Amino acid sequence: MIYATQGFIIEKIGKKYVDVQQLPFEESFKESGFATPMFFILSPGVDPLNDVESLGKKLGYNTDEQNFHNISLGQGQEVVAEEAMKVASKEGHWVVLQNVHLVKTWLPQLEKEIEKQANKSHENYRLFLSADPASKPENHIIPQSILETSIKITNEPPTGIHAIRVEKIGDRSLTFYDFTLVNNGEVIEEKPDTFTDQSSLFASYYIFAGLFLLAPAMLVLFWNRNRWRDGLYQIEIEQHELRRLRRLRERLTNLLAKDDLNEQVIDSALHQLGDSPWQAVVEDWGAPLLRHNTKQIEICAWKILEGATTLLIGIRVDHSPWELAAMRVYAPEGANVSIAQVSPKHLFNGDEIFLDTLAPNSKTFLKLAIEGEPSNIGFHLSGLVDGEPLAAVPNKAIDWS
Repeated sequence: MIYATQGFIIEKIGKKYVDVQQLPFEESFKESGFATPMFFILSPGVDPLNDVESLGKKLGYNTDEQNFHNISLGQGQEVVAEEAMKVASKEGHWVVLQNVHLVKTWLPQLEKEIEKQANKSHENYRLFLSADPASKPENHIIPQSILETSIKITNEPPTGIHAIRVEKIGDRSLTFYDFTLVNNGEVIEEKPDTFTDQSSLFASYYIFAGLFLLAPAMLVLFWNRNRWRDGLYQIEIEQHELRRLRRLRERLTNLLAKDDLNEQVIDSALHQLGDSPWQAVVEDWGAPLLRHNTKQIEICAWKILEGATTLLIGIRVDHSPWELAAMRVYAPEGANVSIAQVSPKHLFNGDEIFLDTLAPNSKTFLKLAIEGEPSNIGFHLSGLVDGEPLAAVPNKAIDWS
């Protein structure tokens, strides 16, 4: 009915009686001032911010110059809005506060800020506000003083938006709706044989485009084929981690070379090794003199100083803890060998160290000082794993001659 009436008026007395004459925004802006904000009442399909930004760019106000502040209220933006208003009122900037109806509890504070800035602000300072209209009179939340001091602007939606009529039918307790789209254009019924399916002409292109898009992924999978095959255990060690471990190794070696050992510093260095990636430590210390690797545990041994009787022992535990764990040092040929010192401190007696519980996915590093003159040294680690006794015995001994 609306479109029919518009068509009748245009045909009989002219189009000018139907078109809405909007006052240019520049004319409305001339009535504003630092004490007179501009309040936009929003309508569907209308964005007044475009007019503000266009005029601002013409007058030299934009975000690049940092003198145009556009803030969408809600989600804690009230503090940002207050700070922007304070700065703008002093330096003559423009501030746009969108959707002020979303911050009901902050509106009294906004009212106070506007009254305060109306007394003393830069002459170029401008404040632009926008809000949705209230659906009912009792839902009005905008303070009266803000509406009275502001220039209120509302724009009708542009022509061409289809009207949708919603009609409720049937019993009132039911929720059936009938939607009718009003279309002024002529409806043309197309015959079924008007269109021809030519999608097969593009089959080659579709295949090419699919392969082209998949090529980068296939390349990544190819270069990482060993990693996918062997799992993620073989990780790449970052350079800064290697530098840190190299400094730690040099520090530990220098400490052991001194006659006066600082056990506290040595313990700290060993704990740092335990916090480092296992593969990084193995790569930094080089090939171990002894290495035993099983599903439950991995043991490595390095000689810290050439010619010295000090060993660095590394133990990496897998997913199951080792309870009542103990490590024994022995000479396969039967010579006497014993432990003189252990760092960090553990209970030891003769050739055996008591490690208590080795936590799952943990790494433990020990410094052992060996006494005796054996030609070879072996290790024997035992404990309870999942309630069952288990022992890890490397099949190779360290040449100690």
